[in-house]
Amino acid sequence: MLGAGAPVPYGDIPGKFVAPNLTPDPETGAGNWTDDQIARAIREGIGHDGRALFPTMPYADFRHFSDEDLASIVSTCASLAPVHREQRKNTFFPARYLIRSRPSRWSTR
Repeated sequence: MLGAGAPVPYGDIPGKFVAPNLTPDPETGAGNWTDDQIARAIREGIGHDGRALFPTMPYADFRHFSDEDLASIVSTCASLAPVHREQRKNTFFPARYLIRSRPSRWSTR
């Protein structure tokens, strides 16, 4: 079930945040994402469909990964066993408010 998405606890904050399914399952995971789309999600916080990822995705920290490290992460995601698991709904209270701000573009400067 590694990478298949699961509720992530956030202490005393009401509700549940559910991490996405990163396994290469083509229907419920990242199986149809290109390597570039996965890399963009990691570095810029932009999903394969152009939506902003939840701010708990630490893309601001991951922006500084070397290209080689980023490629290793992408290949690790692709090497996971595919898990068909429907995405559970987030019930994390501030989610709808926090996600409204789109992540800024990554820059090498």
